[in-house]
Amino acid sequence: MDTEILTFGLAFENQHESGPVALLSFYEQQNFVDDLGRPAYIKALTETSLQAVKDVGGLRYYGGSFDTNAVVGEDLVLDEVPNKHAAFLVLKQLETLAFSGVVGKLTVLAFKPARLPFGITLSSGLSVLSRILNTIAPITDKKWNKRREEEFLASTNVAGIQTEITNMYNEDLAEKKMFMLNLNKYKKVATYEPGTKEAEEEPISGREAYGRYGKGGGFNIFRRGGYPYYMGFNCQTVLITEQDTLEGQEWDQIILVHYPYRNKVIEMVTSDSYAARFYHRTAGMERAVVKPTLPWWDTPSDDYEIMSRM
Repeated sequence: MDTEILTFGLAFENQHESGPVALLSFYEQQNFVDDLGRPAYIKALTETSLQAVKDVGGLRYYGGSFDTNAVVGEDLVLDEVPNKHAAFLVLKQLETLAFSGVVGKLTVLAFKPARLPFGITLSSGLSVLSRILNTIAPITDKKWNKRREEEFLASTNVAGIQTEITNMYNEDLAEKKMFMLNLNKYKKVATYEPGTKEAEEEPISGREAYGRYGKGGGFNIFRRGGYPYYMGFNCQTVLITEQDTLEGQEWDQIILVHYPYRNKVIEMVTSDSYAARFYHRTAGMERAVVKPTLPWWDTPSDDYEIMSRM
């Protein structure tokens, strides 16, 4: 397996005063033939890579699985370290991990994390806002448009946006919390369909069009008990084991959104309000990845628990 820290990552080596850096790692488990494969793999993610993050004064914010079949699967790990030099040291350890025989594939993106005013993290500040709005003005639509749900789940290309829907969408997991990963690459200039009023107006950027899509929708997420858990900008690939991976492309923005359980996502994406503003996203997006993940770690602290399903 060819493992390479790319030029952008190598440039981090001596940048000690750069401010916090987030590392988004996509792991694929080596295809073990015995039952001990998954535990050994999870141990590598939760002990080996975590220790590298701790050694540089960093925190693990999230770990989750894209595949609910806990035999062989793909996982997402999100860490934050103090500066670019610390990120470089972690990358060197991940490069070693990639040769351990436990990891089948590894892609790492680096980006600048977003903060609320006064340096408050999104996970702490927005979770409070979500609890408040979900208490005083909840959206509790238990019935949704079944036809629209079926169309959404059956689609692999929703309005030109690449969407991966896994078997996480099933009734057995309907009441389990989940995190939705969004990787966004915006068009320089938004392209609205002829006939829409926006097509006749002054052109705007793809990012601005996406902002229109999110306007109002954000509060609907809060009112359903969800919130943006982590966000960042200008994502660059810094380590790869295989060329031309989808996640390994450059992205303008990463958003990891927490939902209290799976049905809240279905309720949202099949609602009339969502359908009414979705065309703004289509107009503004060059490409995107939307992936549901089931968490096995979602607390930025020294204490962690591997979920029993692992």
